[in-house]
Amino acid sequence: MKWYEYPLQSRTKEFLKALDPSLEYVEVLKGSLRYDCVFKVRSGDTFYILKAATEASSHYPFLTFERDALKDCADVSGITHLVQDYGVVGDHSAFLKEYADGFHFSRSRIPSSSRAGLNLQLTAIVKTLHERGYFGLDLQCANLIVSPDFERITIIDPFYDQKCLSSNSDLAEVYLLFKN
Repeated sequence: MKWYEYPLQSRTKEFLKALDPSLEYVEVLKGSLRYDCVFKVRSGDTFYILKAATEASSHYPFLTFERDALKDCADVSGITHLVQDYGVVGDHSAFLKEYADGFHFSRSRIPSSSRAGLNLQLTAIVKTLHERGYFGLDLQCANLIVSPDFERITIIDPFYDQKCLSSNSDLAEVYLLFKN
């Protein structure tokens, strides 16, 4: 029996043990170890996001692109950053990135007094990513985390699958998110 045929939690724990013994499984956020997965993990009191995919997975190119983009944008604030690139472990390519604490963007949950500041922050993040050559960002509510104190907005998954020449749609998306 191959490791990916064991029950999910056992497989996950074995995979994490082989990858990085300091990581503890918290929950599956997406996918399965058979092809691609996103896990919430922790080391000590700190939470992280672990992404992994096999070469057979249709998400493998996206994972590779995201890893490269995270390396390229290590100094950009307002996005989750690469913590550890594990490279290839067994059948999987994997990396660990920061976990952003807060709630998914919802205009109705944000006090009107905080909206302008968050709008300016998100616009600045998008412009910085554009300066790096990243356009067509995945700016949807599920990929935007607002801190519990409404002081910060973080893009948790900005990199989709390509580095384009230009696009005005990202700034239009920011405008629509905060539109009255």
